[in-house]
Amino acid sequence: MLHADPYWLVMRAGREPALASTAHHTTPGAASTEAERLAKAYPGVPFVVLETVSAHRAVDMEVVNLRPEHGVPF
Repeated sequence: MLHADPYWLVMRAGREPALASTAHHTTPGAASTEAERLAKAYPGVPFVVLETVSAHRAVDMEVVNLRPEHGVPF
């Protein structure tokens, strides 16, 4: 199941191998605190806070109920 609420992630900036927090932060402040913690642990390495803006999922099957709500239509 996809997250229904937005969340924030922390990731190392740049083209170097990604170093990211594995936590989904529920507030931008919590993500910022984690970015600061990682920046202190890796001096000189920038970390960015990323916000989720949308989620996309392909659905294999859609079932549509074709029966009317109030009896048979004939």
